[in-house]
Amino acid sequence: MMPSRESWNETVASGALMRETRRILLLLLILVQPAEGQQAGILTVELVDQRIASLQAGGAVESNEALATYKQVKTLLNQADSHTRDAAAYVEALASSPRREAEIQQRLDELDETYEPGREVAGFTAEELTARLALARAEQRDARGQFESLDRRLAARETNASGTRARLAEIRQQAATLPDEVLTVSPSALPCLLEANQWLNAAAGVALSAEERSKEAQLASQPMP
Repeated sequence: MMPSRESWNETVASGALMRETRRILLLLLILVQPAEGQQAGILTVELVDQRIASLQAGGAVESNEALATYKQVKTLLNQADSHTRDAAAYVEALASSPRREAEIQQRLDELDETYEPGREVAGFTAEELTARLALARAEQRDARGQFESLDRRLAARETNASGTRARLAEIRQQAATLPDEVLTVSPSALPCLLEANQWLNAAAGVALSAEERSKEAQLASQPMP
C-alpha cells in the first residue's frame, strides 16, 4: 500500500528536521571547540619575518639552523591560516545547506503542482508525439548517465571521508606529542635558535589545531543520510 502524500510529506519533513538539528549541533561543536595551541596567538608571520630579516641582515646563510627554523615557523603559520579559511568555507556551507535544500524542495513542489500530463500532449500530431518521445528517451539516457556519475562521486566522497577521519586521528596523535609550553614572545629580542625552536613547537600546535577544525568542518558539511 502506497503512503499518502500527507504521510510522505510528514516523513520527509521529520527527516529534514533531524538532519538540520544534527547540522546545528555539529556547527556549534566546531565553533565553540577550544583551539589547541591558542597560546601562540601572539605569534604572527610579520614577527617571524622580522626575525628572518634580522638574521639575513647579519649575514646568516640558508644553511643557518636558526634561519631555517624560523622559515619553518612561517610555513606552519601560513598553513594554519589556510586551514582556518577552509574551515570557514565549510562552516558557511554547513550553515547555508538548509536554505539550499528548502529552495530545491520548493522548486520540486512547484513542478509537482503544475505538471498535467494531459495538457503536455494536447494539440500534437502523432509524428510530433513520436519525435517528442524520442527526445524524452534521449533525455532519460542523459539523466541516467548523470545519476551514474553522481553515484561515482558519492562513492569517492565516502572514500575521501574515510581519509579525512584517518587524518584527524593522525593530527590528534601528533598534537599529543608536542611539548606543553607557555609561549612568551618579546618582539624586540634578538633571534636565536632556542627561541626559533620554541616558536616552531607553538606554530606546529597552531597548524595542527587549525587543520583539525578544518577536517571536522569538512566532515560536518557533507550531506547526511
